Amino acid sequence: MVSELGEGQARFWDICIKLIGGVFGLGAFFTGFQTINIVLARLGFSLIFLGLFLTGCTSPYAAQSVSPSPTPVPVLKTKVLVLSEPAGARIQVNQDYIGDAPIEVKVESNALGYFTRPTSFIATPGNPSPGTTLYVQSKFFLPADPIPKRLFFDNRLVPLSPQ
Repeated sequence: MVSELGEGQARFWDICIKLIGGVFGLGAFFTGFQTINIVLARLGFSLIFLGLFLTGCTSPYAAQSVSPSPTPVPVLKTKVLVLSEPAGARIQVNQDYIGDAPIEVKVESNALGYFTRPTSFIATPGNPSPGTTLYVQSKFFLPADPIPKRLFFDNRLVPLSPQ
């Protein structure tokens, strides 16, 4: 060992091994690793460095268990009265036919009375009387929009078109 490292380095490693063995009661364990220490010393490492490095990777904190996702907010149903002029328009909510106006529709809401998802209402005119022109009307609501108590569709109005 002296010929490979030099007398000073060999003495240093012997002292390190004895210190580690004395502190942790592992003297016999570490004396068998003097050869490994010589190889590691040539690479610029030592068992002391590796020991400090590995113990530095431990966390002083206990593992935290993952908490289950929070309980979902209950979905409520809020009533909306849908009216049309003239009466009898076919009402669709999110492209599902609900019935003919006037009709009371239940929509999903949160506890504060707001929509929980994008919701569209479409009123398609029923059978118009001869000589009258009626138009399809629609209304669109986003989540966090307040839910109205009543929706009124005037199918006699010409829809606005972009110009």
